[in-house]
Amino acid sequence: MASNINSTIDSALQLEGPLVPADHGAAHVHNHRTPPLLPWPDIGHMAKWSVSSFKFGFGPECLRDDDPDTFWHSDGPQPHFITIEFPRKVAIQKLSVHLSFTLDDSYTPANIAVRAGTGPMDLQDIRAVSLEKPDGWYTFDVSAEPNEEGDGL
Repeated sequence: MASNINSTIDSALQLEGPLVPADHGAAHVHNHRTPPLLPWPDIGHMAKWSVSSFKFGFGPECLRDDDPDTFWHSDGPQPHFITIEFPRKVAIQKLSVHLSFTLDDSYTPANIAVRAGTGPMDLQDIRAVSLEKPDGWYTFDVSAEPNEEGDGL
């Protein structure tokens, strides 16, 4: 799995074009190299970021390095995880992730699940989405209730 989660957990960054609803429920696609502008402050710097595994040179630092050409590459059996732990309870509104099948080919995730809880023992799925050859910034509303299928995106 490879992905780049820029400083877009509840972020406010430059937008070069409008967010376009994707075919994935309420997920939005921003087809620019820069992250979408969101009206919430970036709180990603407050968190501890870790990954299930990584290849040398493609570690968790690539998730937030502001470079859409770098990616986190896992190195181990599936499933792969990105864990974002905050020191206190916080409300997350949006999560944006940059995916590029064009640049990353088979390492690009086809399925993404977002889980939340007060600790690792009580995580619950709050969003799940399947993507086909994704390319761009995908912004997920992680505050809205899921639909009947559990997608919510």
